[in-house]
Amino acid sequence: MIERFRDRELDASEREVLSHVERHGWNVTNIREQDGAPGWAFTIGLFETFGHPEVAIFGMDQRVRHSILNWIGENVRKGNNFTAGREHDWVLEGYNCWSRDVRKSWYKDLLGWAIWFYGGTEFPTVQCLWPARDGTYPWEDSSAFFVSQPLLYEEGLLSARMMHYVDDQRLAESEWPFSDDPHLNVFVSRCVVEDNAPIVLVAHDRQGDWQFIGPVDDPEKDGCKLSCFHCVVERDTSIRTLARLRPGWRASRSGPGDDWAVCEDLS
Repeated sequence: MIERFRDRELDASEREVLSHVERHGWNVTNIREQDGAPGWAFTIGLFETFGHPEVAIFGMDQRVRHSILNWIGENVRKGNNFTAGREHDWVLEGYNCWSRDVRKSWYKDLLGWAIWFYGGTEFPTVQCLWPARDGTYPWEDSSAFFVSQPLLYEEGLLSARMMHYVDDQRLAESEWPFSDDPHLNVFVSRCVVEDNAPIVLVAHDRQGDWQFIGPVDDPEKDGCKLSCFHCVVERDTSIRTLARLRPGWRASRSGPGDDWAVCEDLS
């Protein structure tokens, strides 16, 4: 047994983690999707056994996440490291992926079992970031509107897309200036969700609902999807400037990067 655990009372789950690390060199911990937050998985023991950063991955099927992390672990064992800050062509079949350093400010929200194992946060972790089917990554403007991967190399809650995962944290006004709950369901045009079209119209109706509409002639024909409010703002942070948009008002623009024009909705 690892020396620091010899005289400690361990429950069945803790013994299982230690057993995997001792037998294989690492353990994979899988966290299921819950309350709208995509699931994720991370290794425990790569740093202990090989001096290699632990690896985290988000989204995908739970079994796929587990398989990918085990594949990375087997490569680390052979000396093929998943080096941070690089694009790798050996992890996913048919696609490249990136490894980026994870900020320690996110460890407590995401890596509790690893913190238990190491007795603190003094261990490095990298995130495996995978692309959409068209090859674009979640930080690229052309990537799919809904992404199941936070950007853990970023510092702010919105820029890191971490609002799904942070519990009981009071948001600074600079992060979330809206009076509505960040997890509020809002309406988003189908073309924005499925075709990655830009949002060109924001309506805050008199009942308090928010609508985010793409460049279509007839929004009703295009249809709409439900989204959490913060998912929309994380994807297009310019919407933060509309935090004071009153119920019964709307804002429009010609395209991304243009200023919002605000007016009362007289319809």
